[in-house]
Amino acid sequence: MLKEKLCIELDGQPHFTQSGRFRDLEKTSYLENQRIFVLRFENKLVFENLEFVLNTIQNKFKKIPTSPPAMSEANG
Repeated sequence: MLKEKLCIELDGQPHFTQSGRFRDLEKTSYLENQRIFVLRFENKLVFENLEFVLNTIQNKFKKIPTSPPAMSEANG
């Protein structure tokens, strides 16, 4: 089972075509239905601004909702 429920995809040239965008939308929809958050970065950005990419990923870990607390925790 995925603990963080985060998918990171690096997108290259094939993703920038009409069919690539359509496949990405389908994939993202499927993953989000599984409660998996999707982050996409262009390959070029990873090479040119890795610090930004890593900071974005790190910040998303803090913002991804976790499972709701158990009833005793919620009322405690």
